Amino acid sequence: GTEGFVAARDDLIVVAYRGTQEREDVLADAKLKMVPGKGGGHVHRGFKAALEAVSADMAAALRSFRDKNQPVFVTGHSLGAALAGLAVGASRTEGVEIAGLYTFGMPRIGNKHFAAKFQQAFGKQTFRLVNNNDIVTRVPPRRFGYEHVGVVKYFDSHGKLLSGQKPWRAFLSRLKGQLEGRLGDFLKPGTDGIKDHSMKKYVALMKKLRG
Repeated sequence: GTEGFVAARDDLIVVAYRGTQEREDVLADAKLKMVPGKGGGHVHRGFKAALEAVSADMAAALRSFRDKNQPVFVTGHSLGAALAGLAVGASRTEGVEIAGLYTFGMPRIGNKHFAAKFQQAFGKQTFRLVNNNDIVTRVPPRRFGYEHVGVVKYFDSHGKLLSGQKPWRAFLSRLKGQLEGRLGDFLKPGTDGIKDHSMKKYVALMKKLRG
């Protein structure tokens, strides 16, 4: 069920991975056991298997489009964000220079060793966007050994973009968002944590930033 596409212009290339949509994607999300990662450390078994299903085709498409040595930007939402992160991590061993990684609603994808290697190589050009109470950004749990990667860009409950917060400020902002979101969702279908994960919400927030 894994899908991705490569889009190219003369000045840049975008590599994108689709998020959870089909039964196979849900099964990939549920495989919490970690296995050795291509860029070092250990990574989520299901995410790695999902990426391997399309990695050869994506690499071939990238090679065919990159005829002017264009900078490569990688992106994805949800499961697609996890695949984008793993693809970037693996690129360190494949000689592909990544100009930027932008993820939306990204889950944790690897252990502390993987995260350290990733941060050393790509931390400054990786931006992890989190919308308020997005529940997917909190899984798999840290107690299973998973760590996040990248620079977090957090949209609070009012749609304000926060970055580089002190941990306690981030906690207070998230707690406030949880309280406001859950009260606002009272007697409405769905939960705030699920609705905040919607890519439509991320798109709306990004458009608002552009004015």
